[in-house]
Order: sequence, then structure tokens, then C-alpha cells
Amino acid sequence: MSWVWNRLLDIIQLKEYSLKHTHRIAVMGLEGAGKSTLIKCVRNRNDDESGISEILLGDIVYTLVEITIENDEVSCIDLSGYDAIIYVVDLTDTYNLGLNKKEFHMLVENEDVILTPVLIVGTKCDLGYSMTSTDFCHLLDVTCTGKSDDSMLDITIRPLEFFRCSVVQRTGIGEAFHWLTNQLQN
Repeated sequence: MSWVWNRLLDIIQLKEYSLKHTHRIAVMGLEGAGKSTLIKCVRNRNDDESGISEILLGDIVYTLVEITIENDEVSCIDLSGYDAIIYVVDLTDTYNLGLNKKEFHMLVENEDVILTPVLIVGTKCDLGYSMTSTDFCHLLDVTCTGKSDDSMLDITIRPLEFFRCSVVQRTGIGEAFHWLTNQLQN
């Protein structure tokens, strides 16, 4: 009887191994938006530098961070050839809203990423003077596609969603990355 259990365990381990995927995600946003802080929070390892490396291209240093989200291995870097885009915005920074709008639309209107899933993470929502979801989406001229898991049945439309997050209070981050991993699996 033990051979049955051993075989069953082998099958389960093989299935778990085959369910693991690797994706590349671009994390972008203006200086001070909270990109590095968000990635550290998702990694849940503030002091551990393993899985982090720097890449020098010309005068620009890119940081490559390897994280695991819901059984998927994810490499976060802002280079071409990625499977998803995370655009991080400071919801308290109304001064740079015009620049954020310009940069965001220039990024997502690029024909190379026209169907690439986009997750917009609005950080610092725990501060009382942060923009609401409605105000932010209106001011940035963003139309979201829906937060439900089955909202993106039409594969000709780019999945795009906005989540308000607080790294300090650790709110909204899990929901945002759950949405993103669902888009990557579709």
C-alpha cells in the first residue's frame, strides 16, 4: 500500500512543479512613487538581498528582482520582452499627475506592448490626502477592464486595472498581484 502513497506523492510533486511558471514583469513609475518599496513588500524580505542583481546598460543601472507569486516565478525589471507591466503611482503626488499621464500613455500606446497586461498600483492610499480611485482614473484618462477573474474573456482587449495599495498597512497588494497572475495565466 505504501507504494501507492509514494506514487501519489510523486504525481502531486510533478504536478506542482509543472504548474510553476516564469514571467518577466516591468515595474515602472516616476521617481519616489514606491517601486522598490512595493517589490520589497511583495518579496516580504526587507533585509534579504538574495534574488536581487544589478544590470548595467550604458549609464543606467537596472535592478532585477526574482520573486514568487502564487506558485509563479517572476523576474521584475524594466527592460523589453516582458509579460506584464506594473506602473506605480504615488496617489499623494498631484503635482506630477500630468507627467504621470504623459509617461503612462506613452508606455501603453507602444505597439510592442499593445496587448500586454497592465497593473497600475496607486501607492500611499493610507494617507488622508491621497486621490480616490475614481479621481485618479479620470485624471489619468484610464479605463479599467475589471477586477473579477473572468472579466477578460475577450483576448483582443488589453487587461488593465488599477489598485489602491498601502505598503505601510499592507493593503491592496495581495489583490493587485492576484489579479495580475490571473491575467498572466490567461
